[in-house]
Amino acid sequence: MKVEELFLRCWLCRGFSSNSGRHLLAYLQKHTVVDFQQLPHICQIVPRYQALFMEDFYQVPWQKYCQYHFITFNSPLYPQWLFEVYDAPPLLFYQGNIHLLAQPSVAIVGAR
Repeated sequence: MKVEELFLRCWLCRGFSSNSGRHLLAYLQKHTVVDFQQLPHICQIVPRYQALFMEDFYQVPWQKYCQYHFITFNSPLYPQWLFEVYDAPPLLFYQGNIHLLAQPSVAIVGAR
């Protein structure tokens, strides 16, 4: 399984957070094989969510999300400035030209 697909599957699971994504990335940088049964420990999922995480990992239809463009922490296209955010998303879905994220930009966030 590709790293991106693994991140996607984990991201769709209850209990997976940006902190979990960082732990998974650190693990993948040192290991080439992942035992899926050890994922809750690798990702340091909170104990009360570990069973839910594993249930989702095997039952959530993650393949339908593969049709969308996305990048993960380990992608060279992932915006480096996002790593400065406290809770940076481990996975970003996008449309359009991903290379525009490297350009200076302005964002307005609000409910209305």
